[in-house]
Order: sequence, then C-alpha cells, then structure tokens
Amino acid sequence: MAVRRNKPHIGDKIGKYTALSIAYEKPMPSGIKVPYWNCICECGKEDVVSETILKTTAVPMCAECREIEKENQYIGKRFGKLTVVERAGRDKDERFLWKCACDCGGVKYTITANLNSGRVRSCGCLHYEEASKRMKEMRARKGKRDKRLSTIWLNMKARCFNPKNAGYKNYGGRGITVCDEWKESFENFYNWAINNGYEKTLSIDRIDPNGNYEPSNCRWTTMKVQQNNRTNNHIEEMNGEIHTIAEWIEILNITKKKMDYLLSKGYKGDELYEKITGGKK
Repeated sequence: MAVRRNKPHIGDKIGKYTALSIAYEKPMPSGIKVPYWNCICECGKEDVVSETILKTTAVPMCAECREIEKENQYIGKRFGKLTVVERAGRDKDERFLWKCACDCGGVKYTITANLNSGRVRSCGCLHYEEASKRMKEMRARKGKRDKRLSTIWLNMKARCFNPKNAGYKNYGGRGITVCDEWKESFENFYNWAINNGYEKTLSIDRIDPNGNYEPSNCRWTTMKVQQNNRTNNHIEEMNGEIHTIAEWIEILNITKKKMDYLLSKGYKGDELYEKITGGKK
C-alpha cells in the first residue's frame, strides 16, 4: 500500500534506509525536479534513491533486502512433504537456497523455483513411495492378465457360492466359503498368491479341509499333497500307523495298480500290510 510522507531530511530513518545527503535532482517532463538521495540501508549497502520512493513506498529498502524480505516469507511454509526451515546461503548461480525438513525426518536443500514449481516435494523418499505404488499397480495389472490365477479364483468362488457347480456339494454345500477379502477382490487374492509361494505348477489347498478359503487356511501345494488332504481320501491304519492310500503307496513302494487290486479283494488294515510286505515289519 502506497503511503505519503513528508519531505525527508538528512539523518531521517525511512524504512530500512537512512538519508545521508541529496545526490542530485532529476528534471521531469512536467518541469518538476525530483531529488535523489544518497542513502545507506540496514544491511550496509549504499544506494541512490528517488525522493518519491522514500515518500511513498511502505518500507523502502535496497534491492537485496527486498529480495530477502520476499524470500523470508517462505519460512514455515509446506511444499509437499517439505517444511521450509531457514535460508541456507546461495547456490553457484547466486539463487537462494532453503533448508527444508521432510516429514520422514530427512533434510533437503533446494532453491525457491523448485519449491514453487513442485519439482521438489520431499527429500527423495517420495520418489521411492511413488515407485513402490507404481510397482503395486503394475503387479495388479499383471494379475488381471494372469489367466491361471484368475481361473483358480473364479473356480474357488463357484465351488462355494454356485449351487449349479459340480463341486458345490463338497464345498458350499458343506458350509465352506471364501473370506470377504478374497471374494470381493481378485487383486487381494493375487497379491496373497504372489507373496505366498504361488507357482504355475502348484494348486491352492486348504490346510484344514473343513475350513474356509482364507489366507490363514490356504497354501500352494503340489497336486499330490492336495490329493492327500481330500476329505474323500481312503485312510488305512497298518502296522500301527495311519496314512492315506496315496501315502501308503509311496511308503511301501508299490504301484497304484497293485494297491487298487488288493483293496478290491477286500484286504485292509494289517492284513493288507502283510499282503504287501510278506509279513515284514
């Protein structure tokens, strides 16, 4: 806001200037002569200033002090994750440098233009956060193109929620369901799969065959392990041990064909064990 002061005198303190003496008078087109004063600023810089500026400027000061005054308005302001703390000298091009505190605890030195343009918004941590976010988005997009995982997810839900599905009686029909986290979001299911050992050669398996499809009850296993976990597996106790038939085939090192033949003949338990091993323990 412009002000109107009286004619300055030698020794007057006007703004940051102190008037020392009249340097010269400059004629104007109207014929009026405007005095120009030798002044010294608070910073110690000597300057020649028109009487008009001394009389009408709110706080007269030298160009450098005016620039500093303007720049100091930045202290305490936030730019992204940065808060301006203090001036920190100048860079090699004589531009003001600012010391800024980052929300993460880091420190960043930068110039005014970078703060105003948004080019610098953190000490560098934001770059890593945004890179991580982009990576998650990329993985999510990739997941949407993963046909095998998408098929597993759809079939899992169909077994639990679609009465017309062939497997419904063994899943949804027995009260088995899919947790809300997976039911509502393929991305959540995809992220869990990738972070928990998913490979294209593995299948999803419930650890407790009577439990639901949820992160705490699911794993990625070979088809062999999954078959041993089925509720309709044939269980046999032989020689004091209990295993599925699939496990006994491996333990006793016989063919499935031979095992199926002996079972069809009605052998079971220790009698079955003796037929296979010849009575050897």
